[in-house]
Amino acid sequence: MNIARTTLCLLLASAALHTPAAAEQSQQALRQTADTEFRKVGAELNELYGAVLARLDATEATLLRAAQRAWLGYRDANCEAETGQYEGGSMQPMVRLGCLTHQSRQRMEELHRIYGPRLQP
Repeated sequence: MNIARTTLCLLLASAALHTPAAAEQSQQALRQTADTEFRKVGAELNELYGAVLARLDATEATLLRAAQRAWLGYRDANCEAETGQYEGGSMQPMVRLGCLTHQSRQRMEELHRIYGPRLQP
């Protein structure tokens, strides 16, 4: 009898976790985690970008600013295209944040590759 009761309790608990309300809470938690990660990576990118700019002469800084503006346009358009398949769905914001985070990490790698030697003390 205890096994049957335990099984029933587990089935009921499992069903409760798969309700639309539970799924929405789970989706909100995932979105919040993705947002937190994007903000963290964005702050790291901004810090790196500022450090690079501080070590460039005026001409190089102007070129980097233009490149950064172009990159931001690319990043946003690319992530918009990537998330278009989820238009109107609950996953769209999370997928967009994941794309923005990924693109930002790649930009950091690119800045390190290009300007890394100048960042050395």
